[in-house]
Amino acid sequence: ENIKIIQALDEENMVRHVKIDSKWLEEERKSETKVEDEALIDFGIPEIDEKVGVLRRSNMIEFVGPPKGGKTTLAQFLTERCLEKGLNVCVWPLEGTKKEWTTVITCLMVRKSADSIALNKNMVMLNRYNSEKEKQCFLSAKQMLATDKKRGRLSFIEGTCYVETFRE
Repeated sequence: ENIKIIQALDEENMVRHVKIDSKWLEEERKSETKVEDEALIDFGIPEIDEKVGVLRRSNMIEFVGPPKGGKTTLAQFLTERCLEKGLNVCVWPLEGTKKEWTTVITCLMVRKSADSIALNKNMVMLNRYNSEKEKQCFLSAKQMLATDKKRGRLSFIEGTCYVETFRE
């Protein structure tokens, strides 16, 4: 039964043959008149948007760089940006725990708020705040992350998972 499920997934993404002919050209001409409506979001960073453009459903993004180069921070920034725009995000973190990710995202939310408080994520992870106001802002943003209907939902896949197809 599990093999059937995996095979069904494979069939949805199998290689397709496309013949470049007059029928193809007609479809291309039709698509050129359509307005771009598949774009979900940009990075919000002009230098990156200029090179990458917009993100669409089914895009896969890989951040490559040296250790401590900001790859995870950029992914967390983009996650918060998507949530803010009402998009649902599922994170399968290869670095960091769920608590670290939610803490950073919540700290970003606090910084974007009217109070513009810059929280230290490491101190917040230890439940240490410089003031009661900082603590209340963090707790309020955390509640918003979990319950605000205008924001997207955040979920996590935890643990290692391998999918392999075996046939006898």
